[in-house]
Amino acid sequence: MASGQTSRYGLSQWQPEDKVLREEFNGDNGKVDAALGGLADQMDTKAGQADLDGVKTQLATKAAQSALNSLSASVTAGLAKKYGTDNSYIKTGSYVGDGTFVRSITVGFRPSLVMIFSMDCDNTDYNHAFLLGDDSVQVVIPIKFRTKICQDWLQFTDTGFTLHLETTSYSHFNSQDLSFYYIALK
Repeated sequence: MASGQTSRYGLSQWQPEDKVLREEFNGDNGKVDAALGGLADQMDTKAGQADLDGVKTQLATKAAQSALNSLSASVTAGLAKKYGTDNSYIKTGSYVGDGTFVRSITVGFRPSLVMIFSMDCDNTDYNHAFLLGDDSVQVVIPIKFRTKICQDWLQFTDTGFTLHLETTSYSHFNSQDLSFYYIALK
């Protein structure tokens, strides 16, 4: 029979002269088993909570990503409906004048506003530095003379714009061998 017990779990403690009784030994094993079982249950509960928290985090992340994807799809669909699917809203480019009175420029869409300018025009032949306009009216800013408002120099097409220039001795925004730059807005 045990002459002492542990303070925490009350397990049997034997001295060398004590006889070990099977009942005490089995009782101690039962206490150890119960204590370990309680710890295992607590660990399972904590692990289960951690798993649950992880699942909650994953679900929240997936829900946020799903909402973002849905918003992105809605915005993309709205832009495609309004502007088409090419997503080209601004087109920039340049051309070298060939001196003709009609010049077509392709930008890939029907523009709503076009700006054309030249960095190397000079004061001869009434070269103009800047043209800004839509399909109905244009403002032309010359190098030397007064600003001109016109209605027939620029025409929009489904794929770009066409310059219709006066058939006089100068060709404005298509002067021979001069570089012109444009910005077209959809």
